[in-house]
Amino acid sequence: MVYTTWLKVYEEKVFNLKLYIQVQLGASFLSVAAFNEAHWLFAYNYWVLSWRIDLIRKRMSPDIYYCRFTTVNILMSLIILLLPAVDWVLQANQKAFVIVAMSVNLCLALSCAFLVWGFVRMIKTVQSYNDHVVKKAMIFWYIVAYLFIFTA
Repeated sequence: MVYTTWLKVYEEKVFNLKLYIQVQLGASFLSVAAFNEAHWLFAYNYWVLSWRIDLIRKRMSPDIYYCRFTTVNILMSLIILLLPAVDWVLQANQKAFVIVAMSVNLCLALSCAFLVWGFVRMIKTVQSYNDHVVKKAMIFWYIVAYLFIFTA
């Protein structure tokens, strides 16, 4: 009887440690996924806005590429959620690889690429500096912040 009581106490401590690790990994997943998703949504909206303004300028329907834009948004959102989830599962099984942990930054790099693409399209489409929805200086500092986050 003494042996089984000691074994149960030991198992509870191991269970509490595993629970603590899972809660910590879950919190890390939520913070990374939410952070990357927020950056993606900003870049995506600016990218779509640049396309819509270009289509309006050409006197076309701004919703002509709606399905394509939605598909890109859903795929990127899934990638943004999938990479931290894979990292969580691998770390929970103690098989974490550096490449998986670093691939989470790939989402930020893709978001930055879409933001730059949207910004370049916006500059080409809107001729007057006063007509820009967001000023060049703000996007420049935002991209610099991306680079600092990506290298950190």
